Amino acid sequence: MINIYYKAALFDAAIELQKIRNLIPEEKANKIRKILVAKISYKQKLKRFEAYKKDLKEAEKYFCKFTDFLKKSSVHKGYKNFIDELAKNNKIPQKNLENLVKDSQKITSFINQKVRFKKGLPKEYWSEHYLTFPKHKSQKEYQLEEVYKIWQESDPLAKEIIKKIKIIKDEEASCLYNKNKKIFEIRCSLKYKTIPSIFTFIHELGHARQEMEMIKENKNHLLLTNYQKEKYAHRFALELARKIAPEEEFWAYLWFKTKDLIVNGLFEYFIYKNNAKKPSKLYANLHNQFYGQKYQKENYYYLTLKPILLENGRFFITAISFIQAFKEIIIQRNAVDNKF
Repeated sequence: MINIYYKAALFDAAIELQKIRNLIPEEKANKIRKILVAKISYKQKLKRFEAYKKDLKEAEKYFCKFTDFLKKSSVHKGYKNFIDELAKNNKIPQKNLENLVKDSQKITSFINQKVRFKKGLPKEYWSEHYLTFPKHKSQKEYQLEEVYKIWQESDPLAKEIIKKIKIIKDEEASCLYNKNKKIFEIRCSLKYKTIPSIFTFIHELGHARQEMEMIKENKNHLLLTNYQKEKYAHRFALELARKIAPEEEFWAYLWFKTKDLIVNGLFEYFIYKNNAKKPSKLYANLHNQFYGQKYQKENYYYLTLKPILLENGRFFITAISFIQAFKEIIIQRNAVDNKF
């Protein structure tokens, strides 16, 4: 009977998700996101957003039911909540789970001290894009040969892996090992070879390197959980990006990356663990905590993000693995460097 109950809960969750998708289809979600970066006045942005606010508020009601049914499905399978299920299935160490909020605060404090911020921008209460952000903007373009050269200087496996890489232009990043051709197919967008695209690319290189290690040790890469894969790739990317990018550019981009993962990761953590009744307020408060100031009252941007709706728990798993990698590669090494 338990098997039937959890399947029924997932079926109900799918119904609520469809209601959200009907209200905020992908085309409308894209329009809402474009408002945030449109070159129009602050007043015009708010006016345009008002046209979507009613639908977003309605969609939020369905989202609360959606996450509640996900939690119920996990309870029917014997877990405390959906987060507990994700943690067990991905073999996330209990200590890391328990320290997630504390570690997030530590990293937030650290990264905010590493960048210089712009001043005097309008404080748009619902937008995550119109708030204070680092002065430095990524402009330098990197050549892949340059990335490979720096990587080969410190990694004996690099040359062998590079020979097996096939890059496929795609907006969705991934790395798959083609056993028949014995090559790594890395999908990512390299339209602009600035640090955001390069960081994504080298993150996928990290996945390739881990799989190469497994191949050489005759181990099945599929036995690794998403948490284990993501932590390895984050460690690899942080280490290599720090060698490639100038310091100011590295910290400015890392600030954006950290904000994106911690805000969205904690959002999923709290939503799927406690089922918050007002997600837009939670989402706004998480941004406020990252900025250290109360800029936002509510933020519906999460309803336009495909991973939150369709890949439940992806941000949480990516965030908790990123946090551990950040602690090991950035904070711990920074502490060692400052001793000398």
